[in-house]
Amino acid sequence: MPEIGPEHPITYRQEIAAPLFDRIRAGSSCAVVGAASMGKSRLLQFLLRAEVRQHYLGADAANTLLAWADCNRMAEISEWGLYELLLTALVEAVAQEEREPLLQLRREAILEHNALLAQRNVEIALKILCQEEELRVVFILDEFDESYQYLSEQTLASLRSLRDMNKYWLTFVLFTRDALDNLRSPDDVQTFYELFSRNHIGLIPYSNDDAQRVIAQQAARRIHQLSGAPTNYALHVCELSGGHPGLIVALLHGLTCSAPHAESWQEWALHLPGVLEECRKLWEGLRVEERRALNHLAHKMPPRYTDKQSLLLKGLIIQQSERELRIFSPLVEGYAAAQSAMPEATLEVDAATGRVYVNGQPTAEELTEKEFALLVYLYENRGAVCSVGDIISHVYPGPEGDGIFDNTVTALIGRIRKKIEPDQNHWRFLHTHRGRGYRLIVEDEVEKV
Repeated sequence: MPEIGPEHPITYRQEIAAPLFDRIRAGSSCAVVGAASMGKSRLLQFLLRAEVRQHYLGADAANTLLAWADCNRMAEISEWGLYELLLTALVEAVAQEEREPLLQLRREAILEHNALLAQRNVEIALKILCQEEELRVVFILDEFDESYQYLSEQTLASLRSLRDMNKYWLTFVLFTRDALDNLRSPDDVQTFYELFSRNHIGLIPYSNDDAQRVIAQQAARRIHQLSGAPTNYALHVCELSGGHPGLIVALLHGLTCSAPHAESWQEWALHLPGVLEECRKLWEGLRVEERRALNHLAHKMPPRYTDKQSLLLKGLIIQQSERELRIFSPLVEGYAAAQSAMPEATLEVDAATGRVYVNGQPTAEELTEKEFALLVYLYENRGAVCSVGDIISHVYPGPEGDGIFDNTVTALIGRIRKKIEPDQNHWRFLHTHRGRGYRLIVEDEVEKV
């Protein structure tokens, strides 16, 4: 990771850094969630500076070790790959003179390529650091989206066990593009997910002060190229970008090529290739539901409650009042408004013909008799939570229900989801209510804003 210059003061990104270090001090794990080109790399570089740790952790800074693990460096997405990466992160985080014991553990894990051995070596490394050297270890798992989606339930459970073995001495900070419950059903990885369920921090656009400072820094590097720019360009760049780091750079680059007329800054900006590319990257990095919500909001229609919460977390929409929302940047708003209308996902169940339609099209794979019976029951009671007991009584009536248990229903639900859900990482229709049952949502639940 390249060095970050001294131009960023301690107050840089304090709306993110302060709650993050508060959780580290409390021994709590958390997930930092941000959209594309939101300045994650620069934030990470900043957080790893010794003086930043000192500022936020005070006396605890000396015994806190931040181990940065970029999951793009993982040799393979597997239990062994994860633990080898964690050993590498620990080796790179400690001082040169303290590396030899950790290097030996890492070498052994690589040579043997055995997942259990690699896990045990991480346990030994943490025992050395946490119990013998009394260091608080913070694993920063960067670009964790794909790993979270595809690592096995047991692998993620073993991370939770690591934390429990070193409670208050070991914490995890995840950097992802989406909230964890949108990447994977919490029911699949419940023990690990519990560490983060109430600890999501949004990687939001720059505050006004940070945006102005970054614009000034960028302009200083381009001072000769910007000589023909209007004198008030910094104000317009800050307003148009909404503090989005990628848009700031694209707008400043645009100013080195052409100067806008005073009355048409937004029109000028939306024709810049760099601006359009930043908007495209941000747009394509969002879930379909989030794109639909931005599209609706750009056309003055309220988004669904759940999508509103996701976009608020990422700072892509701003709550101006109790009932008023706006998209954070007029450029992103213009881009969203220009996209084709995105109809809501729909589900129809025809009990008479035995057909199921998703978005007006029949499912690619027909449901079995029991799958269809369960779906019809949920459809007839859509919007209500149906208990597992009631489901068993309906789908397996009379003596047939003897010996049918919760896991049978769980498996049946899983097979139905594979056939009706457009996105297997985010349930749109069929929802689990832990300890209560299942609910089918067909019509969008819209919260008035």
